[in-house]
Amino acid sequence: MSQDESNEKFDVEGFVKKVLMTIPPMVKASNRLPKEGDDYEFYRTYESFGQFIGSSSSQILATIGTLLKNQGLKESFSKAASLGEIDVEELTDSLIACNDGILERAMTTLEHLNNGGKDDAKTLPSTEPVVEQASRPAIVSSWNKTDRFGKEKKYKLYHKSAIERPQIHFKEKIDNSCAPFIPKIFVKPNALRPLSKTLKEINLKQGKNNDPSLAISNLISSARHARPVDHEIYEHPYQTEIENFQPQECQVSKTDPIMYKPLETLAVNEVVDKVEDLRTVLEELKEAKEIAIDLEHHSYRSFLGITCLMQISTREKDYIVDTLKLREELYILNEVFTDPKIIKVLHGSGQDVMWLQRDHGLYLVNMFDTGEAARALEIGRSLKFLLQRYCNVEANKEHQTADWRVRPLDEELINYAQSDTHYLLYIHDVMKNELLATGPGGYQLLKSVFNHCKEMCLQRFKKPANFDKLEKIFFRRKPRNSTRSEIRQQLAALKALYSWRDSIARREDESPGYVLTNHMLVQMAKQLPRDRQGVLAICHPVPLFVRQQQREIHGLLIEAIENPVAVEKRFGSEMGPRKFSRHKATETQQKAAPIGQGVPQWQEMLAVARRRLENKNN
Repeated sequence: MSQDESNEKFDVEGFVKKVLMTIPPMVKASNRLPKEGDDYEFYRTYESFGQFIGSSSSQILATIGTLLKNQGLKESFSKAASLGEIDVEELTDSLIACNDGILERAMTTLEHLNNGGKDDAKTLPSTEPVVEQASRPAIVSSWNKTDRFGKEKKYKLYHKSAIERPQIHFKEKIDNSCAPFIPKIFVKPNALRPLSKTLKEINLKQGKNNDPSLAISNLISSARHARPVDHEIYEHPYQTEIENFQPQECQVSKTDPIMYKPLETLAVNEVVDKVEDLRTVLEELKEAKEIAIDLEHHSYRSFLGITCLMQISTREKDYIVDTLKLREELYILNEVFTDPKIIKVLHGSGQDVMWLQRDHGLYLVNMFDTGEAARALEIGRSLKFLLQRYCNVEANKEHQTADWRVRPLDEELINYAQSDTHYLLYIHDVMKNELLATGPGGYQLLKSVFNHCKEMCLQRFKKPANFDKLEKIFFRRKPRNSTRSEIRQQLAALKALYSWRDSIARREDESPGYVLTNHMLVQMAKQLPRDRQGVLAICHPVPLFVRQQQREIHGLLIEAIENPVAVEKRFGSEMGPRKFSRHKATETQQKAAPIGQGVPQWQEMLAVARRRLENKNN
């Protein structure tokens, strides 16, 4: 059958639109149902309501089970529907795991297709420049036909282009160690409290030694000179400035909204990628009273993630800054970003605050988050909703999943990125007035938005630790008839595989999901294949590092089966949930306790520092 005949028989785009059209009324209908609590218990007393809920639940669960079976996934919805035993939390975890499995399979399949159907077995070592090869610059699917105006519509999958790993060009080494994060800052403009001298010295030494971890280098230095660890270096550099910030009267008063200018897409050669151009931008930003900021990020081919692009808008002009090329130079923007007289407008800034700290040593003082304002106004919090509500602009999500590492950027990507901040200052103006107009408490409501934003700005970037999530998935979905001995073997395998994946991901600077997905890892630990082919059979398709190191993985599984006690001892029992809960402090305790105390990795880093010092002395 030809492709044209296939398209005539099944219109994918029409089918997707039909399915999507059923979602809004479904959500509205479900929102009208009584919520869990007193209302639900009251309605539950009516026999007809109980019968309706019971029959509807069974039908929905059975449908979900059928859909997941069609995807070749193990599911528990069909059994729950037939038995009438509904554990909401367990089914939710199961659904999340199935969705993760589908998405991870799609991502790895795209990577597989990206290489012309061949596994990327010829990847160069991480010490050499690595280029991800693609068989073509972009993929245009058969269902990309026309839009509603009859024009040809093509969705370009930019993550399919040949992309050189940008990490190889960074001047500073990527620190993927488990050592605590040290703020990347050596100058502090707009300071109320001077920067720690130790922190300044540590950052100025960056790149002058062969150790990529500033924290480990500092520990070795402290051990060599027999001085105590300076915990101040791990604190938020701008904590004092943020806590003492109060918005100016004009920033919390009603004003006439300033209408945005027509969006004129920047040309490719207008992207800021040179230091001299960045300094020009800085001088122009100093003249502004408010600026809008947004970031584009990539996390799939990096352990901690990479900030790839920064968008900044003033009332007069939009800027697109190449944060890959200017990664080590962007610290100069702290002159504006930490200026308390200039409002920084962002939307959904929780992650942006972390990324700015992690990659560029940038901090925010005086921030207004339109997402927080939407929460206070009790309206839709998505940027798409706000653009439609206040600007009558339909957000373009065509490049929502683009790989922002691609260079050079084309005008389509630039336009997509530019639109995220172009309208944001006008939206800020209108939302500020709406907050003030809510009634007698409007002023306090606006101040509460600023206070919430202060709390977000006070967040410190912390390196992730996700073993507790894996263990939760494992225990939620473990076979009911497993013996205690089998569970111990499986848990030992889970820890061994996690440790292997974590080591590979840190060393190669890849995301754990790229090395081995959570779904595949848990399945290996549960099934405990006794031969190498069994390891490969669990993975569809087989990840690159699994194929390269199947012997090592198989060895870990056999060791977990034959001697789980030794495996637990080798990979550390502190990964267990009881140990995790013991070290999990409240927010108040985290603020009060010295940085690094109560965290198992901290003692490990001290031991590493001592061993290195002893080896050097010997």
